[in-house]
Amino acid sequence: MEIRVLDDQQGVHPDGRRTARLDPCAARQPSVDLRNPGVQKGIRALREGDAGFDGGRRSRTSYGATGSVHRRAVPHHSGVPGSRHSGEPADQRRDRGPHQRRRRAGAGAAVRGRGGQDLPEGPVVVTGTLTAPTSSASATTLLSKRDQISRAERWRRRGPLLPALIFMIAVTQIPFLFTLYYSTQSWNLVRPGSRHFTGLQNYADVLRDSQFREVAWHTVVLIVGTVLISVALGLGLALLLDRAFIGRGIVRTLLITPFLVTPVAAALIWKTTLLDPVFGLVNFVLKPFGVHRIDWVSRYPLPAVMADLVWQWTPFMMLLILAGLQSMPRDVLEAARVDGAGAFALFREITLPHLRRFIELGAVLGAIYLVNTFDAVYMMTSGGPGIASSNLPYYIYQRAFLGFDIGQAAAMGVVTVLATMLVATLALRLIFKSFTGSEQAA
Repeated sequence: MEIRVLDDQQGVHPDGRRTARLDPCAARQPSVDLRNPGVQKGIRALREGDAGFDGGRRSRTSYGATGSVHRRAVPHHSGVPGSRHSGEPADQRRDRGPHQRRRRAGAGAAVRGRGGQDLPEGPVVVTGTLTAPTSSASATTLLSKRDQISRAERWRRRGPLLPALIFMIAVTQIPFLFTLYYSTQSWNLVRPGSRHFTGLQNYADVLRDSQFREVAWHTVVLIVGTVLISVALGLGLALLLDRAFIGRGIVRTLLITPFLVTPVAAALIWKTTLLDPVFGLVNFVLKPFGVHRIDWVSRYPLPAVMADLVWQWTPFMMLLILAGLQSMPRDVLEAARVDGAGAFALFREITLPHLRRFIELGAVLGAIYLVNTFDAVYMMTSGGPGIASSNLPYYIYQRAFLGFDIGQAAAMGVVTVLATMLVATLALRLIFKSFTGSEQAA
């Protein structure tokens, strides 16, 4: 019995001429390479073996010349990558051709083995892992190049929008900055030399002004009343236009027309054609009911302005709600009708919840634009009688160009803008959350 050190003869098979066919048992003893051997360095493990025979009492020399000489890692191990076979003739179980014998014959000269001895010349295969020449520096360079390309692509796409952005900044933001500056000045156009810095004094005067608070209330009433009436009328007209009838296209075009009329022209039409006490169309229609020559603009100034705004904004609400109606799935309505739901139940349970987002969006957009209403008030009532029909834009105009107090008018404008932005931002966030929640539910 011979005691032999483990791994003392692991290496390349001895060189020699191969037979024409592989030994039948060659595939049973593939040469493997243990990348992480269990025996640590410095520890000599002993095993029991025989020089000429393996555990199955088979001769080692009978296979040595014909076994697979390629050195690969142990297959079927989770920590060892690579395939089981590498395509050598011994793996494919066929003869080595002459070209393979010639290729292996000059594989290299003597190679130094693990124990320091020179291995014989012959077919030597160097095992190892080829690593691509990549590093963290090269990866960082590649990422930086990609970032530069993506930034260049973004600038190329957004470049055509720069002129419009510059124009919007020049038209909106620069005047607002001047307004902020003027709001800190005491500047009366009647006394040009009296201009001086007052800080936040103009804002304090604005908040103590009782007329400013009354005009702000008029503005809220005008906006809320116009939006509510416009939404109600727009909803009814949208439900009507959602049905098929003869001449629907013509009716839709006629109903959209008021929204296309300029505000100044619309205000003149309502003041001189519809609400005139002598020649007005409204008095003519109400004459059979005992109504004679009522001066609607003088007696009801704020409702008269509101009627003009409702006439203009109803088509906008109608179009928005009609778009929501046409986006509603018809199969849901048909299924509800089959289940016996009536028209009112369909509207309350299906149609109105679906239109909620569109109604909210129309109300917010309408309110934002109605804050800036100036034409109707100026052309129809001039804010009178007194300040009974004044809103914030017209009152600021009066304070600046009729009262010549530029500093206080600028402070009023800043307060109005900030309040509008605050309300609009909160409302738009609620609407966007509603849209996002409905999309996720769908």
